[in-house]
Amino acid sequence: RRIASDVYRGLVKFNLTDLNVPDGVIITDANLSLFFFRIPGSDNTGSRTHGVHKIQQSPARPWKELEVTWNNYNSTDAWTSAGGDFAAGSTDNATFDSTALNTWISWNVTVDVQDFYDNKSLNFGWIIKDEDESSNNWRRDYVSKESNASGGIYRPKLEITYTDITTPNVTGIRPFPGTHVNNGSSVDIYANVTDNVNVSFVYANVTWDATDQMVVMTDDDGDGTYNGTFTNTAQLGVYNVTI
Repeated sequence: RRIASDVYRGLVKFNLTDLNVPDGVIITDANLSLFFFRIPGSDNTGSRTHGVHKIQQSPARPWKELEVTWNNYNSTDAWTSAGGDFAAGSTDNATFDSTALNTWISWNVTVDVQDFYDNKSLNFGWIIKDEDESSNNWRRDYVSKESNASGGIYRPKLEITYTDITTPNVTGIRPFPGTHVNNGSSVDIYANVTDNVNVSFVYANVTWDATDQMVVMTDDDGDGTYNGTFTNTAQLGVYNVTI
């Protein structure tokens, strides 16, 4: 802060829908990054620790960007504590000094983002603050979303890694059970496959007489129907196909 009565804090929030995080996944990693671009000329340049604190969810604090102030989280409703209602403990801290100017400062916020993903109506983001607000002249400035410098590449960013835990929907498998195939002939295998995220690849696992073979299936026209060709039909017996 600059003077004893002038404390600076920042708020940031991301809409996970806008970030195209699909349903049916778990968050395995999430990092919040702000671009550190300035120390006011009269301020100290030494090391500071900034923490990200999840904004209070109960009672809810749905702050509004153009209305939030030190005292209010919207045009009519006051924070319980001036300066914001947030978790006392930081989700993560970042310690840096003036040598970090013009670089990204990052915090791991995986646990919070999973919580926001599970409870989208309670996603109010974070307050970013100095973990020691007792001393003066230690202000640090980050680029905000209003920046258009270099096409906006320095705006706040939230990078999320997720794992799909939803089983794909597989229908229309052909050939049908009981289909007879002549020895030595090729067999076209078809299946309709959909998922909550983009389908990257589909395989047919063909098993017979303690032997198996993977067949790569492709969707050449993008209609969700995948097909591949199995040619190893020289042996008599029953062949089982699993997609």
